[in-house]
Amino acid sequence: MTDLRKITILIALWLLTPCLWAQATPPTPLPDPPQVTFSEVKLHQVTLFRIQGLGQICAEDRQQLLEERLSAILEKVHPPFEVRSSREGDNEVLSCQGHYLVTVTPVDAEAASVDVHTLAGQWSRLLNKGLYRAYLENSDEYYKYALWNSGWAIVLACVLHPLIRRICLRYLSTPGLSLRSMLWLSVFAYCLHQYPRTRFLSLNLERYALQPFLLLAAVVIGCLLMSWVIRRATRHYFIQTERVRSRRHQQSPRWRQRLHMVRDATQFVSSALMIVLAVIIYFSLLDMNVGAILAGAGFLGVGLGFAAQDVLKDYTAGVNIMVEDQFGAGDVVTLGELTGVVEHFTLRVTQIRDMAGSLITIPNSHIRVVQNLSNLWSQVDLTVPVALDADLRRALLCLEVTANGLRLDWPDKVLDAAQILGVERIGPYSADLRLLLRTAPQQQFSVRRELLLRVIEAFRRDGIEIPVQMTRLISTPQL
Repeated sequence: MTDLRKITILIALWLLTPCLWAQATPPTPLPDPPQVTFSEVKLHQVTLFRIQGLGQICAEDRQQLLEERLSAILEKVHPPFEVRSSREGDNEVLSCQGHYLVTVTPVDAEAASVDVHTLAGQWSRLLNKGLYRAYLENSDEYYKYALWNSGWAIVLACVLHPLIRRICLRYLSTPGLSLRSMLWLSVFAYCLHQYPRTRFLSLNLERYALQPFLLLAAVVIGCLLMSWVIRRATRHYFIQTERVRSRRHQQSPRWRQRLHMVRDATQFVSSALMIVLAVIIYFSLLDMNVGAILAGAGFLGVGLGFAAQDVLKDYTAGVNIMVEDQFGAGDVVTLGELTGVVEHFTLRVTQIRDMAGSLITIPNSHIRVVQNLSNLWSQVDLTVPVALDADLRRALLCLEVTANGLRLDWPDKVLDAAQILGVERIGPYSADLRLLLRTAPQQQFSVRRELLLRVIEAFRRDGIEIPVQMTRLISTPQL
């Protein structure tokens, strides 16, 4: 029985071996399709046309050979240059006064999406113009012309330099140092471009300095314009929303403050998104790998997240404050030991103005307990001491009449009738009478002051004594 089991296992392994080997062996990758490479043919650093590789000959080799032949023709042949094409089978051969230049093949024509004869005519015209221009650039008259152009460019830069500074100081309040530097850099690149031997320096300067700066300026200006449009549209939307909602009855009197908070948060988020979008567009215009940049930015963001945990906590707490509607700009709040009016609120910090006039800035992550003294309505909690031998019921009635009289005089500030709670506490010399009076938001302080004044006047009229602790000094006779 044991031998039969072993034989069965061996047979199963033998049958499964081809399947397991097929799964374990990776499939043979298919050869990649041949990629057509291009290279630009230049004469005196001026691009004539693009040329592609043929079989074993790469595009760079064809370009280098053609440029060497063009340089040799400039040394041997004088104008007029006549680049001719002759038919050889399916190809067109280009030559200049008997000197071979290049062969136009069907591969070149297919890459250009034209036939061989048409492409040969286009290359002939471009080569004629390039040879004639290169011949003129080697003459003494051209160097005089280039020197004249360079001088005028320098004179123009000398005129624009103080003008740019004056305009920047007047409209931007900055001396415009970067703009003036780019002006002279542009003039320097223009002067280098006038001479064939230094034209490559001009092209490198344009590629690595001028072009990135101009793209950055264009992206920044576009971002600022888009941000301005978005801010205007957001402001117009919230203004219209406020007008529409003001015509309707609102259950919460704080809807206007909450609307302003949402408006400020929306403008902040839109500005942040515009900055991120501008960075992505700028790197895309520079032909950089945006995916790799975003991946690096992800790792950088993780590192910054650990380094700036407090800032992230502030923003998270600010979002929670706004969503939960704990307070808004204009509310009277108590944050820990600080009490004041919320003057400015952002997703990161809260600024309150206390009674002394100090502006206090508090990070949102440090706000633990919030006492909103003006949410929907406020209230006056007043305790008045009365002498123990006074008529307490008469004092309570006088207190109620005085508070309700204030409500009649100030109906916009006092919302409800006074709640007389009665005797709150009995001390050795007085009894404390307590009342509650509901007021409009942020009106409890002025109502409390006026109510205290009227209570003192009413108690004096009715002969109700308010006890005052007094200290008697007894002098002893000197012996």
